[in-house]
Amino acid sequence: MTPLSIIIATYQGVLKIPNALASLLNQNYTKFNVIIIIDGSTDNTHQKIIDFIAEFKPFYKIEIHSITNRGRCFARNKGASLSKAEYLLFMDDDMILENDCIDKHITFLNKKNKTITVGTQLNKLANKANEFERYKNHYSFKWHKQLIKQGNPFNHENPYLTAAHFCIKRIDFLGLNGFDEAYNISEDFELAKRAYENQFIIYYLPNAVAYHNESINLSYLVKQEYGYLISREKLYSISYVPKIGNHFFANSFIETLLLKFNVFKIFPNNFKFKLYSYIIYSKALIKIHEAKN
Repeated sequence: MTPLSIIIATYQGVLKIPNALASLLNQNYTKFNVIIIIDGSTDNTHQKIIDFIAEFKPFYKIEIHSITNRGRCFARNKGASLSKAEYLLFMDDDMILENDCIDKHITFLNKKNKTITVGTQLNKLANKANEFERYKNHYSFKWHKQLIKQGNPFNHENPYLTAAHFCIKRIDFLGLNGFDEAYNISEDFELAKRAYENQFIIYYLPNAVAYHNESINLSYLVKQEYGYLISREKLYSISYVPKIGNHFFANSFIETLLLKFNVFKIFPNNFKFKLYSYIIYSKALIKIHEAKN
């Protein structure tokens, strides 16, 4: 039996997944297979993976399963159900793992039950990164430092897990019934909350590093924040109500100043990025408010 299955759910990932698979070629730990669930993609992802196998002849086995589009939670759960391994490592289709990343997870877990290891996810910053990619990178490092400061294991009152990069025993994942397929975003936060309720322990591994390799813009960040706020409303039975300042910073005039003229670039990064955060939060909040009304 293969000790580890790497589960990758992908949707329209034809330009991303070859880099993710290439990063697995250089892993120090090699006792794994890869299960890829193509979630209704129409961008020739399947053929791109076949081409990768033909060109690089990876030492690890790749299973490709194409399904009708059901969302990433269903796709990840499907991948887990197909595995026969002792451990599962979930990673996004744009992740690039450092060479010792998998080894850090497996060495730490070492037969531990009801334990989850969460790796560090940073953003790959290109030489010509846009403002929003720099913003995302800034907060990725800031969040990384906060997680280290918080210490291990995580406090159950402040659950954390990223579906982009974590490892768990397969029997434990199935025992939790996997991801809740009712969630489209923040499904990892919901899983962490449920894991704590079932007496799991979650550890952060700052040296198990992987990088997101994706293009980021304002719409992407607003969509991400929107999903996060919706999930928090659902999980904690709360309701976000926009204030006057949110309406002001969510209007199209502010977006034009930001996107077309980039007038905020003259400010120091700390101030500028806090302003971006408030704009993103405000636009997501107004979107939620409009959907309810």
